Amino acid sequence: TGDVVAGVEFLRGRPEIDKARIGLLGHSEGGYLVPLAAQRTPIAFAVLMAGPAASGEEVLVQQNQLLLESAGAPPEVVANQVAYVRELVALLRAEDYEGAWALAAQQLIAQSEGLPPEQQPSQEQLEAQVAATVNPYYRSWAVHDPAPALQALQVPVLAFFGGADLQVPAGQNEP
Repeated sequence: TGDVVAGVEFLRGRPEIDKARIGLLGHSEGGYLVPLAAQRTPIAFAVLMAGPAASGEEVLVQQNQLLLESAGAPPEVVANQVAYVRELVALLRAEDYEGAWALAAQQLIAQSEGLPPEQQPSQEQLEAQVAATVNPYYRSWAVHDPAPALQALQVPVLAFFGGADLQVPAGQNEP
């Protein structure tokens, strides 16, 4: 949020900008950031395009369910992935990065074992995938609950979602 706040403050200092009309637009994860930035610097309005209103964990669970179901995955595969996501987020919430790393690596290895040999990721690719998920930045997103920051907004808000969006499902986040 620091960069967003700095951007707003930069605009506020420009003579050609009406300071009372500066707003923020956030898409997807940016929809998490706009309400947080609004707590640190005044804005006139907020536009949230597919901005999650559910916790990161719940968004991840719903994403995984919808994406796997749309790909035709059997119910046991969907249930296994949901259990994995919940366990991973619990480890991240506890800041058990070693445990989260081991779990993520185990899950990726298990998933790649069913692939033809030429499609299996290398050790370096596996480690890069785990590193992208098991880190403080990802943790902050996965455990974040946007509800308090959304409820604190005291400016006009336009929030919209795509009916077929499987990443930030409208049914989960629109209410």
